[in-house]
Amino acid sequence: MNDRSVFSSLDSMNRRSFIKTAAAAAFATAAFPHTGLAAAPRKGGALRLGLNGGSSADTLDPTQLIGTFSINVSRQVYNTLVEIGDDGKPAPELAASWEASDGNKRWILNLRPGVQFHNGKTFDADDVKYSLGLHIGDKTKSKAKGLVADVAEVRAISPTQVEILLKSPNPDMDYVLSDLHFAMVPAGFADWSKAIGTGPFKLTAFQPGVHATAARNETYWRSDRGHVDTVETVVINDAAARVSALQGGSVHIVNGVDYKIAPLLKKDPRAYLLVTEGKQHFSLPMDATKEPFNSPDVVLALKHALDREQMVKLLMAGFGRVGNDHPIAASDPSFNPNIAQRAYDPDKARFHLKKAGKSDLTLELHAAPWRSSRRSTRPSFSRNRPSPPASPSMSSASPMTATGATCG
Repeated sequence: MNDRSVFSSLDSMNRRSFIKTAAAAAFATAAFPHTGLAAAPRKGGALRLGLNGGSSADTLDPTQLIGTFSINVSRQVYNTLVEIGDDGKPAPELAASWEASDGNKRWILNLRPGVQFHNGKTFDADDVKYSLGLHIGDKTKSKAKGLVADVAEVRAISPTQVEILLKSPNPDMDYVLSDLHFAMVPAGFADWSKAIGTGPFKLTAFQPGVHATAARNETYWRSDRGHVDTVETVVINDAAARVSALQGGSVHIVNGVDYKIAPLLKKDPRAYLLVTEGKQHFSLPMDATKEPFNSPDVVLALKHALDREQMVKLLMAGFGRVGNDHPIAASDPSFNPNIAQRAYDPDKARFHLKKAGKSDLTLELHAAPWRSSRRSTRPSFSRNRPSPPASPSMSSASPMTATGATCG
């Protein structure tokens, strides 16, 4: 869930194995040499990430995860009950299977047996009850409190089975449980500076806003992830500094590559630029309760007056796509591909302005550069704040990551 990233030619990994290796759900990544893909991943090596989104307030407390840096490290250390598969659908992680009944108000989770935490404790239903309980109740300050506000009770039926009772039906509870905040930790655990999870890497150091290191979990419960010996994650909030670190070889992977820099990196034979479909959404909000935006024809005129293809080309260097006047990106399972796109059409814009009696309408538009190193951790949310219904969308951005060709 990250912006743009550049990748390194890690000769021991292919594209899919790197995704599994980094276990970094904060952004989709890929790494492979330009000379060809390795037949199979090899164990060993050190991976260095240069990421934005770090601050002195960073924590690995699952209830407070918010920035790219801490989210990425958390995904190295923790697992959730459910993950989102390559097809965008819920897939088993620590919950091997699940089933819903009573009109989707009762969910039974069958836990994966034999999983161990980094401290040697066996993962069981009490850990699930405790971990989810961190986000439930009036006293919790969890960033994900709203996602489980409808949970009436979490009950351990047996060491390997959990029952979740809801106050009202939710057919998407499996999607909810994939949220990165619902990381599984040992029952009673709260020392977040020394985080313990069931993930592919064990935390060895964590300095908020600066860096984190982790070593491979030799007893990790799955064999298709966690191949490198160590992962070092360094905070580099400045976009130019990240790219410089990549080109200088001090890091292998960076994220948040600026649209202006991305075309140059794309031409650099030492780097691999990966563009992944994102869910950022940019719009021109209008207050539909006030003149002249309370006129549907004025709104339609503005939607046809915007050359959105040109905006994507010039403002985003082509790394994006035209939005379709709703904040659901094409990468979202809820996207409706059958809605016709409103195209740039000055004649239609003039027609609707004339129909509204506003042929001489003059508007002053306000815009400013805006960049944030911290991101929403709810992947289905758009960047823009909720606005009245009259809001022509300009584009849905495509995130990019990148790696440099030098490894150490």
